[in-house]
Amino acid sequence: MSPRHLGQLGTFFHQLVSVDPYGADIAQVPVLGPGPDDGDSAAALGHLVDFTERRVYRKHEQRYGPLFTALGVAGTDGIDRLRERARTLRGRPFALLHG
Repeated sequence: MSPRHLGQLGTFFHQLVSVDPYGADIAQVPVLGPGPDDGDSAAALGHLVDFTERRVYRKHEQRYGPLFTALGVAGTDGIDRLRERARTLRGRPFALLHG
């Protein structure tokens, strides 16, 4: 891994551990716009599915279409199925998670 990438990872993890999990407004993610009401799990996942379709899949479909096909995610069938399943989620309070 290059020194530049190691530096970026170091900065990322420094910022990540600096987040106050009790003070962060996790329902407001700037990239996604206004978030759903706290506990509306179906809306939260639906929001992320929409983001993924627009900002990942559609944005990169032309360039990475063959890769998407090889991974079995060509077309929006999988996205549509996930969107449908997201609507069935039970509500539960939001919490700050990272992985």
